[in-house]
Amino acid sequence: MSTNLGQKRVLITGAASGIGRCFAETLAGRKAMLGLVDVSERALGEVVAFTATGGAKVESRIADVSDSTAVASAVE
Repeated sequence: MSTNLGQKRVLITGAASGIGRCFAETLAGRKAMLGLVDVSERALGEVVAFTATGGAKVESRIADVSDSTAVASAVE
């Protein structure tokens, strides 16, 4: 399936590894606008670099989703 998601915004937590990274890479290929959140700055930076090379619009935030204050700050 090659649906263009160019006007859709997607927030992905745990985006630096596993299924979160898989979603980020897949949706970047479909041109979704991505908001990526993870606790690992280095690993998240790698995902951002990879997804942005395909032309996707990507924003990232470092946050621990178990911390409600960090999550609120990440999505502002």
